Amino acid sequence: VEALGLKPADDAIVAALARALDDADAEVRFDAVLGLTRMGPAAAAAVPALGRVLTGDENRYVRGYAVEALSRIGDDAAYRVLLPYLKLSRWCPMTTAASIF
Repeated sequence: VEALGLKPADDAIVAALARALDDADAEVRFDAVLGLTRMGPAAAAAVPALGRVLTGDENRYVRGYAVEALSRIGDDAAYRVLLPYLKLSRWCPMTTAASIF
């Protein structure tokens, strides 16, 4: 998955990386979302999958890069997914007084 994220974007690669966002392994999901982030606007077809990551992925780093990927895609569809998430997620739900980091 990591190698796919380093290739020039095309429909097949974007689709493969979007599917990898559903993998059980957090490292695979991280590599996939990082690859989509690198692709910028060419990753627009992955917006629905990135939206699912924002609300459903347990890994905050995967979610964080999903935010970055959506911002780099930068089209209306990406912003329609991104803005509601940012309004509701101002603070990391995993950070508490007992666990600052």
